Amino acid sequence: MTLRAVALVAVIAAGCGAVGVAAPQVVGAREDTGCPAANDALAHTKAALELPGVRALRPHLERVLVEHGGLRVLIQGLAAMLTDVDQETFAHLRAGLNPEVGLGSLTPHLVEVLRYIDGSSAHVAGAHPEPLAAVHAMLDQCPAPATLSTTRRLLELEVRADPAGAWVLAAPGAGERSWLGAVLDAVRAVASDPVFVAALEDLELEDESEGDGTIRVGRDAFRLLSSILVANLAAPDFDPEAARALLDDALSLRITDPAARAKLDAALDVALLIAEPSADVFPQTQALMGCLNDADEDAAIGGMLYDWLTVDALPLEAFLDDAAETAGVDTATDLRLALVDMLGAVEARPALAGDVTIVLGELLDEEAAPALVSALLAVQGQGALHELLGLVDGVEQCRGLAP
Repeated sequence: MTLRAVALVAVIAAGCGAVGVAAPQVVGAREDTGCPAANDALAHTKAALELPGVRALRPHLERVLVEHGGLRVLIQGLAAMLTDVDQETFAHLRAGLNPEVGLGSLTPHLVEVLRYIDGSSAHVAGAHPEPLAAVHAMLDQCPAPATLSTTRRLLELEVRADPAGAWVLAAPGAGERSWLGAVLDAVRAVASDPVFVAALEDLELEDESEGDGTIRVGRDAFRLLSSILVANLAAPDFDPEAARALLDDALSLRITDPAARAKLDAALDVALLIAEPSADVFPQTQALMGCLNDADEDAAIGGMLYDWLTVDALPLEAFLDDAAETAGVDTATDLRLALVDMLGAVEARPALAGDVTIVLGELLDEEAAPALVSALLAVQGQGALHELLGLVDGVEQCRGLAP
């Protein structure tokens, strides 16, 4: 079965009635239904699929979607969402992903991340496939229900200010803002401070695993600090005070400027709210850290974070500015809550969650990942996402016209 056949199956699946729902009326070839023609609606998408950078992905898509049954799994996942999620949630999802009114301002930054991974970045030499390999290992090794549960809980997590003005965790719907938004603002403040960046570049940490007093410096020290912190968080006897002391000794106490230190302390305060053993979300946090500890033994994700914090040419500050601006609008809040609902629909079906995770993992394996990154870079700016979102609106329009 080729990808053309896959597309045909998807179209048939979309056109046929679901269980208990009548299939649509058969329409003559020349009959005007008022619905958009697929060829017209997806002209840019079809053209993008013929680009050289996308053609290299086709064998991997056929392997994952056809030979390994991934298409069936994805259709089952979509059916679960259609069953459990209302139309308003899908409307919020479409609005949040719309390049014109949703997360479009973040697209150039995500493109730069992809270029960093595949080695085409103009700012950092060489390819860096290791962070994506770590994500693949997490999908491959970690229990899917736990991963989905952690992602959903962190997305829905909210905070409120206590009488002293510090952020504390709040029940869903009772907070002043999302926890992720508060973390983003705090990181944005400290990452833009040159005193903090200089402290990162001068970071030194003894590598006790070597047993010979080896001192790691700069990027290697930050990767080591990341590994130690993740391992501590994953430990059954995790001590939050010891973890904070580690961060203070390695970073905060090395910063003599009071303003820069206050920014770092504020960022650590809000970020570590999920690491308090008394927090409802702590079991999910610890499960995530255990998974990360096993999947990213070389702290590749920490190394990538260090690069983005310290390489001036990488547009981290602009990314954080755009992300904070985007996160502060109603569209972003609606998108966050829509994702919470959709993840919940899949999470409620553990077997399906496992199958979906396997499919995603195969698309990020050592063979497929480079082709996937190249394809995403190739279709950037081709209008494919805009067309696909428009097609969803067209389907809704057609359903409204159905007898």
